[in-house]
Amino acid sequence: MPATFRAFSSPAFGMWIGSLFISALVMWMQMTAQDWLVLTVLTDHNALALGVVVTAQFLPQFFVSPLAGSIVDRMDRRKILIIVQAMQAAIATTLAILTLTGLIEYWMILVTALLLGSIAGIEGTARQAFVVDLVDKDLMTNAVSLNAAAFNSARLVGPAVAGLLVAWVGSGWVFAVGAIGAIAAILLMIRTRALRRPAADRHADDRGGVWSAVRYVAGRPDILMLLVGVFLFNCFGLNTPVFLATAATTTYGVDADGFGLLTACIGLGALVGSLITASFKRSSYAIVIAGSAGTAAIAGVAAIAPTFGLFAALMVPLGLGFMLVVTSINARVQMSVADSIRGRVMGIYLAVFMLGGPAGALILGAVADGFGARSAMVFGACAAALAGIVVTGLALVSSRLQRRSVSPRWAHEPGSLATSAGP
Repeated sequence: MPATFRAFSSPAFGMWIGSLFISALVMWMQMTAQDWLVLTVLTDHNALALGVVVTAQFLPQFFVSPLAGSIVDRMDRRKILIIVQAMQAAIATTLAILTLTGLIEYWMILVTALLLGSIAGIEGTARQAFVVDLVDKDLMTNAVSLNAAAFNSARLVGPAVAGLLVAWVGSGWVFAVGAIGAIAAILLMIRTRALRRPAADRHADDRGGVWSAVRYVAGRPDILMLLVGVFLFNCFGLNTPVFLATAATTTYGVDADGFGLLTACIGLGALVGSLITASFKRSSYAIVIAGSAGTAAIAGVAAIAPTFGLFAALMVPLGLGFMLVVTSINARVQMSVADSIRGRVMGIYLAVFMLGGPAGALILGAVADGFGARSAMVFGACAAALAGIVVTGLALVSSRLQRRSVSPRWAHEPGSLATSAGP
């Protein structure tokens, strides 16, 4: 088996990837249809209104994810994922009915976005922790990267399919297809079986809830600094729901097909970036720094692209650079955290990551409304460059401080800094 796909030696991992792909496909289809519905039907191409919807969907995850980490560390992660996927199916069905009957209104989108955000906070935390239950530790980095590859394969296919369906039959049917897909993901998840873990691995040190994870991260400057870097990068480096929709409609004057194509190009680049990361034996700060610098440069060029074709082509390397950064940071955190507290730490990671989305969406939405989509991309490119500089500085500081700053409580646990691989 090629080194890039070595995690598939675990049958359970293959089943999981199938479920994840379908679930993510549904999510990206629904998000694309929702964004287009808000921008072209429920508002008059109001980028700020779209930014508010994005905020409503992602902000709850900031509060829910850390709390969900305590649940994930105590309960069967597989059962949690099945439950939340059932809830997602119910919401997709509701959106389909409201849209197809013509009853959908902007406030309804806001309410369902809040619900989806809360559910996603639980699902994302469980998903991040569950993937490492499916493979041996020597395959963890590969599994995390392939997990991202599956997610971004769906990101490639989902928006393109949604764009075509919106153009042909409307957003309502996209939501209906999403409900059916969620049911299929549940059926695959039911058949997925994790590797057996000793009870001590899962439940040791589960006292203290979220605060124990906060203390853990506070005593781990390497993880703390990576969280700062991923927040800055996600906030402005690639906030696609706002600037892609605005660029498609106001700058280049394309319809739903063109919007779907732009998002698919981002997904294609992200998929390639995930597979490249999967081929590495371990993540490194160098990948994070190179990806940040490359993303900033490409976003700057895309901001002045004179044609839609060139703009779409530039979205591929933009997505690649983004995924190199995010996947490398994710794998690095996963590899260095103790199993007994993994769910809570990944909950904090997701909370920080997701907070960057709505924060950036509001700012970029306001910039796009006031100065145009190109200005929003220039702003994002500059911020991504700043994020790269910050990550570089953090990496240098972390390399000097990490070994002597490990909290004694965690210093000898599997996955702690004292036992993990260096940069």
